[in-house]
Amino acid sequence: MKSLNKIVSLFTYSIIIYSIVTTTISQSLWLDMRVHSTYICYGIFLLMLILIVSKDINDRKFLITLDILFLFPVFMGKLNRIAYEIRDAFYLVISVKYFKFILIAIILVDNFLTFSTKEKSL
Repeated sequence: MKSLNKIVSLFTYSIIIYSIVTTTISQSLWLDMRVHSTYICYGIFLLMLILIVSKDINDRKFLITLDILFLFPVFMGKLNRIAYEIRDAFYLVISVKYFKFILIAIILVDNFLTFSTKEKSL
């Protein structure tokens, strides 16, 4: 169960951090045309994998912070773009509409797994 939680946390943290970074980059047309989102996606997933494997971070505080920051791209209307770019980076053959639901489901499952543990301290 602990390893499943870490794997889901890896995906959740990577998705949220990627969405924040790509939303910030997309605000500048010049920067958006010169930065390849695929490399950003691979880099962030690799960074989060190294971070989760190398040391144990406080999952609850980190997840609460990322959940609040995830509202920025959602309110900016960039969720379709984020789903498209992550889907394109991993060469998945699925529509953007369904992949967006999968991303939201991964985030919800991670929130449930993180906050449903017996340890109640933040």
